[in-house]
Amino acid sequence: MLLNYLPDQSASDELPLHLARLPDHIGSSRKANGFGSSRILVGVGHSAGTTALFQGAIYEPKLYDALMGFDPIILTEDTNRSDKFNSWVSGAIGRRAQWSSREEAHRLLGASPSFSYWDPKVLETFVKYGITDCTNGVEHGVELKKPVFLEGCTFADRRTGIEVFETLPLIHPKTEIRYIYNGVDPVATGGLRTTQHVAWRRSGNVSNKRIKSSHLMVQHTPALVGTFGSFLLFFTMGGN
Repeated sequence: MLLNYLPDQSASDELPLHLARLPDHIGSSRKANGFGSSRILVGVGHSAGTTALFQGAIYEPKLYDALMGFDPIILTEDTNRSDKFNSWVSGAIGRRAQWSSREEAHRLLGASPSFSYWDPKVLETFVKYGITDCTNGVEHGVELKKPVFLEGCTFADRRTGIEVFETLPLIHPKTEIRYIYNGVDPVATGGLRTTQHVAWRRSGNVSNKRIKSSHLMVQHTPALVGTFGSFLLFFTMGGN
């Protein structure tokens, strides 16, 4: 998408749902030279989303000016994944995926241990955009857009996080890396030792900060995440 579809300039008008494919020479130029002066590209990811984001930056090292990872799932080979990861897999697979209405979904999710501490606006957004009408033509009501077994696969995946750790130094030296870690429990990032190894795996042009939030900081304390993210981004972009 970044090579072949992202417009050269940010648009003042709303973009269409389907972006037109750019000429091949533009994608080839971006692959070789990045975006040049036409665009500053900052990638922001959370949890396994950071893992995927960094993997893309490793494959295409010229594209990003900066990367910001919130509690990334990037692990060393000897990381003790503990029973916590297994409980996340079984919890995801056993998660309820259908409700009679959005109202019921909102009420029951808000009362569950996994969602009750989310910021109310984040939960409202999840119910609005993460749930859709049942699509199999048999059941009536609403269901999760993402099948629960795919969420379980995300928690069970060990290989990608290790691959990203091993290849982190391949991210272009000019690409600044900013980590924001949760200050409650480092279990999701593999424990304190692994977290420290990841934070300094690429020794240059990198920094990190801990904040008073959980691993699901984006859902739990979005205002705090936004404040620190904007602050770090301001200095990453040279105060402009």
